[in-house]
Amino acid sequence: MIRLENIRVTRGKFRLEVPGLHVHRGEYFVLLGPSGQGKTVLLETIAGLQLPETGRVFLQERDVSGLPPEKRQIAYVPQDYALFPHLTCRENIAFAASREEAYYWAERLGITCLLDRYPLRLSGGERQRVALARALAAGSRILLLDEPLAALDPQTRAEFWLLLKRLQREQHLTVIHVCHDFTEAYVLAERIGIINQGKLVQVGSKEEVFQHPVTEEIARFVGMSNLFPALVEAHSETETVLNWQGWQLRVTGNWPVTAGQMVKFGIRPENVMLVRPERQLSANLGENIVEGTIVEEMARGTTYLLWVEIGCPNQATERMLIDLPRHVYNRLELATRRQQRLSLKK
Repeated sequence: MIRLENIRVTRGKFRLEVPGLHVHRGEYFVLLGPSGQGKTVLLETIAGLQLPETGRVFLQERDVSGLPPEKRQIAYVPQDYALFPHLTCRENIAFAASREEAYYWAERLGITCLLDRYPLRLSGGERQRVALARALAAGSRILLLDEPLAALDPQTRAEFWLLLKRLQREQHLTVIHVCHDFTEAYVLAERIGIINQGKLVQVGSKEEVFQHPVTEEIARFVGMSNLFPALVEAHSETETVLNWQGWQLRVTGNWPVTAGQMVKFGIRPENVMLVRPERQLSANLGENIVEGTIVEEMARGTTYLLWVEIGCPNQATERMLIDLPRHVYNRLELATRRQQRLSLKK
């Protein structure tokens, strides 16, 4: 549906390079990356607002590289929504559609009561709905969204997640959505792309990107803050055995490593389980057990962040971050019990 080949765009000292990207018909694709790394430039290139120095843009297998934005049949909602302040909401939505189509989408998005108001009189959530209605009223099956929910409160943002997914399914839309919120990306995306320093550095499923980042830099960006050096003791097609400061850890999967190699392994804070001292461990759960002491903690809404100092058999110490639901923290009586056994997900 959307295919990019050998794209290069230069803006001053910044350069965006995308050797290839294919977003499938009807797919919800999310772009993540640090600020100022090229996500908006990529959307603008697809929309025709930026012309690449090299490369081609294909929409539905048609080369549109030389076409202006209005000929590409793309709906684009930029970060600032780009509503015309001198036009009413009705006139904004009907800018590229009939009044009947404008009213239909206003009704679908629950904003008919806003049609005679001006954008400056609207809240952030209301402006977002008007901008989305205008984009959908144009009739395109390709929707580009540039941080559309960044200015919304958490409750309104969650409501928009449901709305966007429902509209995407019902209208068979192909969506590319730029955001910084990992929860938002996980809820909405079928696949995720990571852009860093103007390069598309990883594309994959949610599981691949968040659990198996391809570089240490991507791992840190997606929240895999627990990264440690380890020695590969053994390797097979199904499992790798690591020696981490004297602890033996087993990692499932076929990884491109060899015995005797030094590597870095990572585990997400939410994938570390605290195990009660009296609990009998199954063979699977008991394989990746380490021990440590809670040295710092921080309440964060419905979760607790715990920093645990791991006492290693070779006398070294490492610090590991754990993200624990509040009810688990309370049930395990962690306010008074500082010595812990930890089970690391394989």
